[in-house]
Formats: sequence, structure tokens, C-alpha cells
Amino acid sequence: PARITATSSIGHWYHAKNLSDLLPTGAKATTRLGSQWFQDLEQYGSSKLLQIHMCFELQRRLKGRGVDVTVTPLAPGFIGTAIASSDRGVDHYLPNSMPPQDGAATTLHALLDPDMAGESGFFLQPYWSPLHLQPPLLGAWPSVCFPMEMLAQKFSWGLHRWLPHPDAHNRDFAKRLWDESAVACGVHAELDG
Repeated sequence: PARITATSSIGHWYHAKNLSDLLPTGAKATTRLGSQWFQDLEQYGSSKLLQIHMCFELQRRLKGRGVDVTVTPLAPGFIGTAIASSDRGVDHYLPNSMPPQDGAATTLHALLDPDMAGESGFFLQPYWSPLHLQPPLLGAWPSVCFPMEMLAQKFSWGLHRWLPHPDAHNRDFAKRLWDESAVACGVHAELDG
């Protein structure tokens, strides 16, 4: 069976609280953010949550049509790349980061491992983090993102099937996101839900 992956991030835990604001016509999509760093982090986390929604919705729509494709959202980990640099194409050493080839291993696992065929509803990441069935009390960055991805990943490096943020399982929102995104892009959503 075919496979599709989308590179997301554990940063999806830090996203806009009102999911409707993230739709193509929502407040977050139609207004320019300010210049504070925390707004950039929220925008990044929101985009990664939307990727997870699109993966889960694509999986459901394909399955509904009898198409056997595995769609997996994943995080490569905290990788020393030029993602936040204007010096594109030059990988950077970041404290506690892993090299790019280690980050690619998560994607390759999702695409090639026979045990991944047909699996859905989880988030694949290369390090352990606590299971949160609801948003953490202290917030996403101090409770999930910073300690797990930036500090502890080297101690638990491997492959872990994990639960994404509970908002990622909101099927009504995912369907609405899919449909409104197709309209915003001017394409016909052939995979009707």
C-alpha cells in the first residue's frame, strides 16, 4: 500500500485556542501577526496542528473510498538545520540538536516500515514525551515542547507512536478545514467526506 507523510512538530501543542480562527477565512488566517516571538511560535504551532488535521482527514477520506493509503503526521525532532536562519542550505549546530540524517529517519520509518501499513490516528516522533490526554496545565512550551524536544530527546531517541494534541482529533473541524481549504485554493475537493 502507498504511504504519505507530513512533517509536523511537537510544537503543534502550542496553537491558537479557537480552531475556527485557523480556517482559511478565520481571524488568524486573514490578519498579519505582530512581531513578538511568541506570536511566531503560535503561528508555527497552529500550522503544524493543521498539517495533522489534514493528514487525519485525508486518511479518512481515502479509506471511505476504499483506497489503501497510510497517512502519517510526524515530527523529525529538534534537528540542527537552517530552518530559522536566513542562511539557507547551511545546517547549523544547535545545542542538544540531532543531525539532519537522524531527523530524516523518522520519515523513512513512516514510509518504509512494514509495521506502519494501515496505521492511523497517532503522531510519530523520535523521542519519548509524556502522554497528555488534555492540554498541560502549565502550557505547551514549558510542559511539552521545550523539555521533551529541546532537552530530553537525546536520552530517549528512537521511534514513538504518540497521541497528538486532543484538538487534532476534532473530526468536524478537520472536515471543515479540508472543505474550506479546497475552496480557498480554487480546487474541487474530489475526496468528498
